[in-house]
Amino acid sequence: MVDEAKHTTGETTQAIRYTVPPRNDTKVVFNTLPGATCTLGLEDNTDSNSNSSIKLYADQEGAVRFYVRPEMESEDLIKLAVDCEVAGNVRRHPLELRVSSKPTPEMPAPPRESPKPLQQDASFGPALSEEDMLHLSDEELLKMNYPPRPNPDKAPQAFKSWQRSVSVPMTFVKPQTVSRQDISHGFAKIVSGATVTPMATTTAYTSPNWSGFELRGAGPYVWVNGDWIVPRLIRGGQGYLLFWVGLDGDSTTDLVQAVTGAEIHDINKGGRPVWMSSYFAWTEFLPQQPFFQQITNFPIQPGDEVVVEVYIADAGKPPDLAGYFGQFWINNLTTGQSTIVSTPRGSTTVSGSGAEWIMERPSGSGGGYYFLPNYGSATMQGAYASTPTGGNVDYQGDNNRQFTMVNGSNTLSTVAPSDGTSMVFQWVNYA
Repeated sequence: MVDEAKHTTGETTQAIRYTVPPRNDTKVVFNTLPGATCTLGLEDNTDSNSNSSIKLYADQEGAVRFYVRPEMESEDLIKLAVDCEVAGNVRRHPLELRVSSKPTPEMPAPPRESPKPLQQDASFGPALSEEDMLHLSDEELLKMNYPPRPNPDKAPQAFKSWQRSVSVPMTFVKPQTVSRQDISHGFAKIVSGATVTPMATTTAYTSPNWSGFELRGAGPYVWVNGDWIVPRLIRGGQGYLLFWVGLDGDSTTDLVQAVTGAEIHDINKGGRPVWMSSYFAWTEFLPQQPFFQQITNFPIQPGDEVVVEVYIADAGKPPDLAGYFGQFWINNLTTGQSTIVSTPRGSTTVSGSGAEWIMERPSGSGGGYYFLPNYGSATMQGAYASTPTGGNVDYQGDNNRQFTMVNGSNTLSTVAPSDGTSMVFQWVNYA
């Protein structure tokens, strides 16, 4: 929370007062200072649990989004505060919540977020015709802000996801990012391995931070694809969950990765659990970016279908490991928005020795892993990678590693094949 000495120089807005139902996630959206960094927590910072707070980021129009889930009805108001700051300007937004299934005129349900006009730094892209989808070159597609086309014969599931993305009108968003220096994550940590599974090409490993599959053996890999429904967090202390596809990061010094994340916190006011959560898109290119870059103007919410392609290339060119940029193309099929983040490679060598599809729990800036929130189960499909010669390989197409996330003797998250291009993640335990 913003400290009181600093807060007294700012502005306090009129309290936002809503009724929210118990045992359901309710989305809350309000406007504050554009581009502000905000902290949501208890208004009364003398409470023993007041250090439990959640960090939020306003987009360039000032919109802040989060979810709240109280566990029981009560007429006693839950009093929160959202403290927002940008360029030395501070604004506090008191938030009062009444927990009931019956809103009142004085405390209505939070309004639904209305569609907004096209953002000032966004552009519109028309749907591609079937002929364009099949015959435009990668350079022509990239010039139109569409990503390279997966091979329809060698990567049919990835092509179907891509086809669904470009067959409807799309809003291209110029990304605005912030560095999340409070969260650290990235390279694979391996506890044990070398147990051969019934799949002859798969070796099982345990890890304190990764759960998922890594393709090895047919590389190098220059491009990786994934398609999934953003899972809803159910509960879990102060927990973070990162769901991504990427290149390298296992026994390498580089890692190129994206795309969805979520965090959840329990403020437990007066013995009444109240879960606060937020969802976001992000990218990261290690080692030159030691922290992931959260995209603040690209809304993500549970239930959205997201398609992502991660690759190395020169600007406007097809995938090439010698290219100058890590390219992250992210499409939210549910909202019809897409964005491209280009991060300079600099002097980093990207070996392409591995391609990954991973569920990860990060660690705090001071070390030590966060709790893994209960995400239930989640399916990732279209799990393909490509080689520099244009060959497409699914995640079971050659030697791979299967990671189970563990904490000592406790299993936290597992993954199992669903079919040749899909995998299912299953939450097991918090820590």
